[in-house]
Amino acid sequence: MKVESVNIEDDYIVVDAKDSLVEVAKEMAKVGIPDAIVTKEDGSVLGALDDYDIVSKCLAEEKDPKEMTAEDIMYVGPKVKLDTDLSEVNKTLQSLRATILPVVDDDNKLLGVITINDVWEGLADEEETKGFFAKLF
Repeated sequence: MKVESVNIEDDYIVVDAKDSLVEVAKEMAKVGIPDAIVTKEDGSVLGALDDYDIVSKCLAEEKDPKEMTAEDIMYVGPKVKLDTDLSEVNKTLQSLRATILPVVDDDNKLLGVITINDVWEGLADEEETKGFFAKLF
């Protein structure tokens, strides 16, 4: 099953790579979304980050969130496109310990995000997922 067969999310935050972590955290708090897509000035996607990244990679290491940028702590996975297989997205999310990945077009422009829940719902009828859930329970 491909990414295009699930509903990619359009409820996300986009931040510039050079935004300070204070700016990113304020935007997350303002809109109530704990994840952000990190882009360059031209709108091309660089990666993503979440509130836990701010805590674990900045605050817990006693670094200054006014001095650190989104680019400093973002995670980067392989490009996810509409024709990417959901099982590959699942593996990437697990290896990055992430909950979202940006979905991009051929020009690396953001189309939306895919969440771990989107992936699990899309894979619900496949044997691979049944085995994954069997290990959990």
